[in-house]
Amino acid sequence: VSQYKDLSTIKNLLDVGCGVGNTFSMINKMGFYPNCHAIEEGENYSSHLNELNVNVIAPNDEKLGIDPKYENYFDVILLSHSLEHFSAEYINEIINNIYNYLKSDGILLIEVPNEDCRNNLDERKSSYPYFIAPHVSFFSKKSIEKLLIESGLVIEYINLVGSRENFHYKYEN
Repeated sequence: VSQYKDLSTIKNLLDVGCGVGNTFSMINKMGFYPNCHAIEEGENYSSHLNELNVNVIAPNDEKLGIDPKYENYFDVILLSHSLEHFSAEYINEIINNIYNYLKSDGILLIEVPNEDCRNNLDERKSSYPYFIAPHVSFFSKKSIEKLLIESGLVIEYINLVGSRENFHYKYEN
């Protein structure tokens, strides 16, 4: 994000699926204190997010509909390894909603696992209970690019990390 926006200008930050709030902790350690908001439905994380003074926003629906007061509100929105947990049926509407919450000069950062992770689902299932990946949507570089462009977003940077060999993992008991 700092490559595209001066971190000191970030007033309102939204992290979708933030877990325990590591991003908020890191930003604070760096000396930046934006108004932090999260969409996080994991109840186990609530107390930790409260300690970090994060405003947890409850979505109205599975399309990430939230209060209209957040339209054109966020300077930065993060979706780091969260978009793949939503039903493909709602992905377009989710991105459109996210776009509406983002300021016109805002930054949206999306990270998703590569679609090749589907190739190892049988191996991953056999490692249960040591590995559970509740991914319900899968993206290629081309599909995520198409999704973002169709939603009206301008892509500043898009890339893949690793190669197909890097997506084959062995899990040992």
